[in-house]
Amino acid sequence: MRISFNPNVPPLTMAKCEDSESEEERSLGEWQPNGRFKYEMRHVDSAIQIALNKQKHSLIFEPNGDVDLFFKVKAKLTEFHRTFIGIKIGQITKREGLDTMRAQLVQAMKAGERMCIMIGKIAPDFKEQFNDPLVFPTDTIFDFENFRKIENYKKVVREDEDYDYQNNKGCFMMHEDYNLVLLSNAQNEEEKQQ
Repeated sequence: MRISFNPNVPPLTMAKCEDSESEEERSLGEWQPNGRFKYEMRHVDSAIQIALNKQKHSLIFEPNGDVDLFFKVKAKLTEFHRTFIGIKIGQITKREGLDTMRAQLVQAMKAGERMCIMIGKIAPDFKEQFNDPLVFPTDTIFDFENFRKIENYKKVVREDEDYDYQNNKGCFMMHEDYNLVLLSNAQNEEEKQQ
């Protein structure tokens, strides 16, 4: 499910999923001829929940930067676009940047929060360049269904993090409400790819 902002109207749009629209979706907005679903910005929380219910991650295009505060309050916001610049100028290593994201991912999984990866206007290559099987295996993390298997999500949990909320060692469990959101400040997918 993709969600994006239109700066002229303040609605969001999301691409239609394979499955039929729900009553909740119909109450939020309407389908457009371009296959996008328009709704007001105040419904972003509901739209992301719909994606979670359909076992999808969300990709949000929001060129105005108005939704950053929402994710700072309602999610674990990881400003990857800043990490990306830090890596490019040699301020941090790629492994350090990915490990910071990994640690935030573990916290979000444990608490059942949204992990929002803010990518700004960049198009990071999470398939190759920023995929580290030992630190941040994006091929597994971005696979909604596969990453929810205990043998896969436990690979990113370090021994000193492998505790449940009652401090039982080796009992880390991903909360069912955990979800991943990518947030872009690009106008659309085409601008992001440039």
